Amino acid sequence: QTACDLIENLRPQFQNTQKLLESVLEWVKEQNRGNVVQWTDFCVDEVMTKSLAWVETSAKAKGVNLIHRGNPNLRIKSDAKIVELVLRNLLANAVKFTTKGDRITIQATATAEGKVRLGVQDTGVGISEADVKRILEETGSVSKLGTAREKGTGLGLMLCQSYLLQINSTLEITSSLQEGSSF
Repeated sequence: QTACDLIENLRPQFQNTQKLLESVLEWVKEQNRGNVVQWTDFCVDEVMTKSLAWVETSAKAKGVNLIHRGNPNLRIKSDAKIVELVLRNLLANAVKFTTKGDRITIQATATAEGKVRLGVQDTGVGISEADVKRILEETGSVSKLGTAREKGTGLGLMLCQSYLLQINSTLEITSSLQEGSSF
């Protein structure tokens, strides 16, 4: 393998690392501003499309299929920036923990209670029950190598939880080892 091939193979990992760093820096800026939530009415499908575009290159490089199940008529009142940051993080994690031939699905559905449920599901390696508990209870970060040995900080899901609490929402996780995860 030539140096050029190696660089080309590493490019998606570098791009994801840069994007994660940008997300963390954005979170820090928001924390310094006093966590001001900007409530607006927006089309959730547009935010989903932007979030998918953010991980498209790395998913393609790993041979992971992205599936978009949006609804162009579905609107929500929330903070679009927070929703996008959470979706980007969940999608980046899904790419990190999937391999060639796996799939990642992002979807939005209206609930009977008049709310909107956003979800990211993958058919990747999954998360152990103990790690899910640690993430949801915020008792410690969980950092694991991705399927292509991508490194992480273990902070992403904790940041998602923090963001979601700001917009009166929660992070729900169901996962089975070697079967995948749903957020």
